[in-house]
This record gives sequence, structure tokens and C-alpha cells, in this order.
Amino acid sequence: MADFIFSFILGFDRANPKSPIFDEAAVPALKTFLSHFRGARILEKNPLVVEIYSDQIFPDAESIAATRAADFYTNVPWHELALGVLAERNRQLAFSASKADRLKVEWLSYISGPSLAVLDRQLAAALKEGFIPYRKTLGEYTSQQEATERYERLRAWRQARHHFWVSNGPFYLYSVHPVEKVVVIRRSESFSDPADKWVRFVEPRIADVEVSGPRIVKVGSPAEFQVQVTFKGKPYPTKDLEFVRYMLFDSRGELVELANPEPAGDGMWRIVLNSKQTARLSSGSNRLELAVTSRVVALPSFKTFRFVTVRKR
Repeated sequence: MADFIFSFILGFDRANPKSPIFDEAAVPALKTFLSHFRGARILEKNPLVVEIYSDQIFPDAESIAATRAADFYTNVPWHELALGVLAERNRQLAFSASKADRLKVEWLSYISGPSLAVLDRQLAAALKEGFIPYRKTLGEYTSQQEATERYERLRAWRQARHHFWVSNGPFYLYSVHPVEKVVVIRRSESFSDPADKWVRFVEPRIADVEVSGPRIVKVGSPAEFQVQVTFKGKPYPTKDLEFVRYMLFDSRGELVELANPEPAGDGMWRIVLNSKQTARLSSGSNRLELAVTSRVVALPSFKTFRFVTVRKR
């Protein structure tokens, strides 16, 4: 919680002219944010549930949720950013390149260069003071003991990895080589997702669709067609399909029916046309157009099946 709250505060404070870390470069982003942001409310802490109110909308609900979650979520711990805040307050480093140029100081880097020596001094000062930024607010979400533990662990990380960059992704920054312009990253064993979680997306699971059934149907007689949906010869799981739909066009190319086939097990569907439906068809060539949309790949699959209707003698 302290990480989230601190990151949220920082977005406002860096654009506040009265703040000791005020940066003109941060003002445009905050103005844009405030043009649609209307408020936030923490409903639960464990599990974390936050309401965020905004006038910014998108066509997809998922995009709205993901964008608003980013308003509150951070992947950088507060005690790491706090060292940069201390350095900027002391006019020794700056978060933005423009402010660094204006103050004629180093642009803050957590991984290499002269910034590291400055951050070393700020870390020592933070440990000695027990520094908790915005203590009146952040003090509700962290304790003095936790702050000390965090700084001590960051110091151990700095000694082991020779940089200050800590995050929570699937990889961690193992080593930095500025002269060679090389960084080495390694998989974080403590990351919540298994290493092979995304392997299933290496090859897109585009569905293969096959239709079978009678090629000649008598007008006014029932007819049944089978639809098989597979990937690499194996049935496509029904749970992974958003929909399977068919359109029936008559010999004049006019749409006669739009419906969903009946499921008949994983990878199998049935299109059952009763006598009333086929009675609407005239003699000639008709076609079934199948559309299959998957939940795991954005590309839909299509298949056309043609059959002829004839009048009963």
C-alpha cells in the first residue's frame, strides 16, 4: 500500500510549485491527468480494492480498467524513489533531464554513472534518519521498522548488484556494464507467474474449420451439417472460443439465416436445418459461411460450404 500511495502522491507533488521537488516538466502530464481524473477511494486493503473515478473513456471496458489501474499501480518501491526525492531536494540530482540541465546537476540514474555515489549518501542519510517521505500520510501504511528494513535490504542489494534498480517484474537487473552498453537480466524465481506461462502464445492458435454434410438437399427436407474446429488436428476447446456462427445464403446471394450451431462436444458443432428452413431456399447453389472467433488469438477463422437444393419430384 505504501508503494502505491507514495507513487500517487509523487505524481501531484512534482507538479506543485510549492514543493521542494517541483519540476516544470511534470506540469503538462498532471494537467492532462486532472482534466479527466475525478477522485479515488480505497475500499479494501487486503485484498486491495480501489475505486477510481475518471471522465476518460475508451471503446473497450478492458482499456478503461487497465488505464485507471495504472493511475494507482507502481512497480517501483517507495524507498527506492525516496532516495531520488532526497537527492532532488538537496539539488544534487533531478528526476527529469530538463531540470537536471537547469540546475546543472546529474540526471538521476539508478543503474550507473555519478548518480550512484549521490544515492549512496542519500541511503546512508535515510537509514540514519529513518526517512519516510510524506510521513503524515505514508505513516499510515508503513512503520518505522519496515522503513529501516527496506533501506537495509536496498543497501544489501546495492552491494550485491552494484546498482539501485529494484522492481517486481519477471526479470531482475543482474549487472550493468555502461562502457560496453550491456545489461544482464535474469529471471526472478520469486515472480508469481511460471516461466512457461506465455509459451502458448509463441504459435498463434488460429482455428482450422472444416464443414461436412450433404451436397444435395431437397427443398422442404431437413438437413444436417457437421462443423469441426481444430488446432493442429486436435479439438479446439470450447472454453477458448468466443463464438461459432453461421450464415446461410440462398442461390441469389441473399441472407436467409444467421444463427449459432449446436455444440456437440469439444471441437464439434451441428447445423440443423429443418424442413421449414430449407423450404425458404429455391433450387440452385447455396452456401454456408462459418465464422469462428477465439478468445486466445485475435484473428478469426472463416469457412465456406456450398450445397445445392433441388425441388422434390
